[in-house]
Amino acid sequence: MTCAMVISPTRELAMQTNDEFLKMTKDTNLKPFLIIGGPKSSAYLDMYLEKGGQIMISTPGSLEAILLNSGSRDAAVRDLFISSFQYIEILIVDEADKLLEMGFLRQIDVILSFIPRQRRTGLYSASDSTSIQKLSSACMRNQ
Repeated sequence: MTCAMVISPTRELAMQTNDEFLKMTKDTNLKPFLIIGGPKSSAYLDMYLEKGGQIMISTPGSLEAILLNSGSRDAAVRDLFISSFQYIEILIVDEADKLLEMGFLRQIDVILSFIPRQRRTGLYSASDSTSIQKLSSACMRNQ
């Protein structure tokens, strides 16, 4: 069951984050899993559904595509994946400034609508700006 979600602005950063989580969780019961777009996107989803995992690492576009595009996969598979979102307790938004620069606010809003409002959220950014404060307002209940 998925208990943490890490959202990264790019496929490359998501893959790098996944590699680091694999190293950190090697001798534990925690398993990270990667959900990214591209030619192998359905393979990543199938691997999660087969092997499970507790830490989801993804890009906003990939998650939004799965969440909103029910026609691209068997509805039961999609619903099974989405049902795991109810257990998410931790949301990490990595490089939040880049996510906003790249225009991912709408995708973040879609993702937030599928995960529990009661959660711990961490926003990480190299800079502080008004747009980061807006994202903070969208992601967090108490500021």
